Amino acid sequence: MVRDWRMKRVVSGSRLSLMTLFRTLLSSLVGIIAAAGTASADPNFPFEEFPEHLAGVDTGYLLPPDTFKGYVGSQQTAPNTTSGTGKQTYFGGARWRHGTQAQAAWNIQVFDDPPNAPINGRLSNITYFSFGGDLKLPLTESERLGAALRVAAEAGFYRAGGPDNSAKGRQTYGFGVSLPVTWRLTERWALGADAGVTFLPDTQQGETGFGRRLTAGASVIWQPVDRLFLHAGAKGVRRELGAAAIDAPGPGDPQLLWSAGGRWALTPQMALDLYATNGFGVSPITDDMLFFADKRNPSFGLVLSYVPSRRDEPIPRYAPFVEERVTALRPEGFADGITITSPQTLAPDQLRVRASYTASGNYALSGYFTTDPDIQYDVTLEQYAIDPATGFRSAAVEDLRYQIGGRWQAMDQRYGHPFSLGFRTLVGRDIRKPTTGVIFGEAMAAREFGDWGQLVLNPRYGATGNGGRYGVGLGASVALGDRTVVMGEYSYTGPAHGDVWAVGVRHDLAGTPLSVEAFATNAAGREGIGSVLARGSTDFGLALHWERRLGWF
Repeated sequence: MVRDWRMKRVVSGSRLSLMTLFRTLLSSLVGIIAAAGTASADPNFPFEEFPEHLAGVDTGYLLPPDTFKGYVGSQQTAPNTTSGTGKQTYFGGARWRHGTQAQAAWNIQVFDDPPNAPINGRLSNITYFSFGGDLKLPLTESERLGAALRVAAEAGFYRAGGPDNSAKGRQTYGFGVSLPVTWRLTERWALGADAGVTFLPDTQQGETGFGRRLTAGASVIWQPVDRLFLHAGAKGVRRELGAAAIDAPGPGDPQLLWSAGGRWALTPQMALDLYATNGFGVSPITDDMLFFADKRNPSFGLVLSYVPSRRDEPIPRYAPFVEERVTALRPEGFADGITITSPQTLAPDQLRVRASYTASGNYALSGYFTTDPDIQYDVTLEQYAIDPATGFRSAAVEDLRYQIGGRWQAMDQRYGHPFSLGFRTLVGRDIRKPTTGVIFGEAMAAREFGDWGQLVLNPRYGATGNGGRYGVGLGASVALGDRTVVMGEYSYTGPAHGDVWAVGVRHDLAGTPLSVEAFATNAAGREGIGSVLARGSTDFGLALHWERRLGWF
């Protein structure tokens, strides 16, 4: 495996019976623990090591020693199986391992949607919130065999009765013990088995609940290349409440819990999981539950995981460094345009803040921050300047909108690639009811020409519960000296809507971290779906940019 240990220069400047099966697995481990060795790990590339957990699959391995990992994600059914944007679950958490000792973890999960079929005789909205933790104890960690004992507990809130709080919810709890075992058949292939018992309440709000259950499952994991893991698993569940349990499958429903997906290391410090499952969650308790709100259709999830880099080492990157490419390009690169987004991420530990205002009432405050190369976190508060021509929502109901997300720079012209390539996702909604949520995604491909110009191709799409809007944009930036950039942008948004355009000029104030910008556009907004909404008239605006290195990481 070839890796580049150099830092990002110029830009950056500076990781059977279920009970019988359970007893069999437990007794089998007794004879092998004494012979087990210790598995090695590369702390600078943690997502290339064998995973301790994948969606729906818990392995017998733990995190590498002295590693912290945080993650956030969401899981939802396809929009065509229900109304709106699907039934959605949101979750997050962290895992930490000190030295070669046990691994500790915590997690949080939120669900708030009506079921597709009656639960306890009603179609009432279900609210499920849980917070929990688990401890994973290593039994053996060798290059060929991993086994662990995991103990988990969760507490939370369950309500069936509507999002308007028309019914009182009740506290709920969960407790579980499981034994995951993984056999590494080769360096690239592994088989796994997992058996456990999970305790959940027999009643919820005085009605039938989830109940205790025994589980046993098997999985297969394949690592075709260093940065990619593919996996599939299935799990049998024996519920103490039988067919009366809230998550019990009905006639014709899948009888097994299953999951399949993959993990790709976007950078040495960050990975993206994409998966499909019929399970409810990814925590040690909720992954033993069928997705009770939609028992017949799969749900699709994504998880973004982050392991901080070791700052006592040069920050590793996957891209090779080519010195001559850097010296021929504009040192500071080209930032985002007016409505067009650049693939270039900020340098590590860098923060940029942008505030803008237009004559028609579009105002926005945006923050952009990086901790490591090639990954950037974006957050925006923005009021769009809506008029009848936008065809989105009326100005009477559209209000201040928040958007949270990030971008990944997959290719970098400064590091030998023929052009720079990036991807960005934003999720958010307006604040006051009635609200409309938007999932926004875009790709950015840019080619720089020496130190004087850049062209960006920027297709983007915003999905809402009532449809979506797209735009395919082209942006040009031309540098006039070291501190001034002129920008021109045009986006085709389809035959049913007006196209979006923007022109402007940005000037860096010498000796300060500030730059000022003046622009004209017909776009309703600068971020997210607002950048593809064309107004019926021209708007004029000003923006102020502030950027500096924080020294936090």
